[in-house]
Amino acid sequence: MTRTLLIVLSFIGTLLISCTSNSATNSSIEITIAGLKKGKLFLEQVQDSTLVVLDTVRVTKEEKHRLQMNIKHPEFLIVRLDKEDNNPFNDRINVFADPGLTTIVTTRENFEKDAQIISGPHQEEFERVSKMLSDFDTRSLELYQLSQQDEYLNPAMQDSLVTIARKNELRRYQYLVNYGLANTDSYLTPFVIVEQGDFLQEKWKDSIYNLLTEEIKGSTYGKQLADQLKD
Repeated sequence: MTRTLLIVLSFIGTLLISCTSNSATNSSIEITIAGLKKGKLFLEQVQDSTLVVLDTVRVTKEEKHRLQMNIKHPEFLIVRLDKEDNNPFNDRINVFADPGLTTIVTTRENFEKDAQIISGPHQEEFERVSKMLSDFDTRSLELYQLSQQDEYLNPAMQDSLVTIARKNELRRYQYLVNYGLANTDSYLTPFVIVEQGDFLQEKWKDSIYNLLTEEIKGSTYGKQLADQLKD
């Protein structure tokens, strides 16, 4: 084989590798973690009820790192950090990323709490909805804790706490339904109903699904909502 032919074949091979790489990923998450000089980052996604690792990066010094993935539309992703400090509770950041570039700036000590995330509009929406649902959950926990205290153990106080808890749960229920009906063109809507709507009546799930745009119905979570309605 001549030297010229070897060069040509090598050039073609390089092009093939480059094309394969570009077609495999169309989006990325750039993350900067202050104070982290050792560890491993994982980009994960739930697929068919299984947590799948999309990409990993080993951290050896404090710098910007990039995790890559291929997504056709906004998707729920998890960025997980293993600090390699023998702590079984590895930190994680939840992201609802639009295709393209997502940036995260955070710290080693407060990986999740300090995270500042810049992505598309779905991330901002995700943060608002998550905060509201978290507030409902926090209120439920507070009421349960009160019900265990001595001064609330008499029947009258217990009945009062049960009434308040039911109202809180009803407000959460109403929030999910109203959000779903008002945001039928959002990729976040079927995700929220699938992940948080276990106790929603099927008629409400069905109404929300039927109002979704065809594009949203064809998304990952639109299909999952359709599957729930079939079960």
